[in-house]
Amino acid sequence: MEPYIVIRKGDWKLIYWYIDGKSELYNIPADISEKNNLAENQHEITKKLAGELGKYLKSVGAKPPIDKKSKIPLAYPDEILK
Repeated sequence: MEPYIVIRKGDWKLIYWYIDGKSELYNIPADISEKNNLAENQHEITKKLAGELGKYLKSVGAKPPIDKKSKIPLAYPDEILK
């Protein structure tokens, strides 16, 4: 399974996939089954949550996964979603 990380804030849930830097954004009360990815349409919310998540990970010293082939750390969410 690919490495990912999730942040939930209020009605919103952001899933960030480390390998390809893709994001999924869901409004949980409106889409409990998470079928309608709003990351493209709600870019500001996606960017805000990615920023908060990246800032938190760095503040607690969490290291991102390492790419198996290149041995280089993968990007934090806030480094991709600007």
